[in-house]
Amino acid sequence: MVFKNIFPVTEKGFTLIELIVVITIAGIIFLTAAISLDYTLAKITLANDAYALAQNLRQTKELASAQEKAFTLYFFQENNSYLISENYKANKLYVLSPRLKFIAVPLDPVTIDYKGSSRAFSVEMANSYGVKVRVYTTPRTDRIWITPFY
Repeated sequence: MVFKNIFPVTEKGFTLIELIVVITIAGIIFLTAAISLDYTLAKITLANDAYALAQNLRQTKELASAQEKAFTLYFFQENNSYLISENYKANKLYVLSPRLKFIAVPLDPVTIDYKGSSRAFSVEMANSYGVKVRVYTTPRTDRIWITPFY
């Protein structure tokens, strides 16, 4: 039985230039995927914090209705946090994720009692890529909407 050499003697493998080109192309593909993944994670974080704010507003309204007490919301744009206060007795401070910030918040505190919020208000948030979302509510009905801005 005679064995034939499949590879000719003149081609001994990859050249250094071919190897550098393949590694460069793979690096560009991985870098593009990493940037895209970071952008997607930033959008997901923004959506999660917007839904958490909306859920906290709903829960505060339910507590105000169940306990027949007034709750007050304070928004702090400088440190990207908001405070839910029950007549200055029990306070809950919520802080946004590190790469998020408040763009527009109500300047005056918002009171929520068993009838609902005292006035309509909206809160705008943005992530580090500039993607924005608005959470807003209306008085009496207390419907809460989340609107994305791209």
